[in-house]
Amino acid sequence: MPRWSTLVVTVHLLLLSLTLGGCQQAQELVSSVRGSGATADEAEPEAELDDTEAKLRLERQQAELARLEAERRERERVAAEDRRRELEQADALVERWAERLAAAKTQTSAFIPHQGLTEDDPWGGRIQIEYSVGPDPDSQTLEVRSAGPNGQFNDEDDLVRTRTTTIERSWWARNKWIAFGVFMWIGIGSVSAGGLRRRRIRQQPDKDSSLDAADVLLSIVHIVFAPLALFFWVVVGVLGIFEEL
Repeated sequence: MPRWSTLVVTVHLLLLSLTLGGCQQAQELVSSVRGSGATADEAEPEAELDDTEAKLRLERQQAELARLEAERRERERVAAEDRRRELEQADALVERWAERLAAAKTQTSAFIPHQGLTEDDPWGGRIQIEYSVGPDPDSQTLEVRSAGPNGQFNDEDDLVRTRTTTIERSWWARNKWIAFGVFMWIGIGSVSAGGLRRRRIRQQPDKDSSLDAADVLLSIVHIVFAPLALFFWVVVGVLGIFEEL
């Protein structure tokens, strides 16, 4: 009897251990199934989080690009405004110099050449002043020029103002060279007249020594106009030299 009871107890214990082992395996299986389901459920929020971060990064990059573009446009606007202001200042400077120099004239309305330095334009270059005479010697031109932003004269970005004047010359100043030519012709003619008279006297030594009207005229021309023409040439030449100086 004790043996059977021991056997029965042993069998019960064996069945109990098998039962407990099966339950534990089942619990592990259930846990593994639940774990795989939880991992799938957690993967979806993680993917959504990655997409959100990518969108945020893209938005930040776009915002940075927009900021840089706005800064570039602002720099260009400021540079254009500065350039416009410099051009206006240079134009006003050239205009002021042209007006001031055009007002400086002699009694004959000729420009008085400027002496000394001028001013600097907004780009650090000197204002250039030139005087010239056109095809008409009585017409004079004043030119005031700024080299502009590139600092090179005589190109398309120069700022220029011109003024013209007509010189009011006297009758003598306008016609002195014509008078010079007339007196030269008279002088040459008088010398030639004297030569002709002497030649005729030599060729006709037996002619009456009395003077006829022609001889008197030739003598007057030779004696009076030859020295006068020579004196006139000297005076006109000296005056011309002084005017050139």
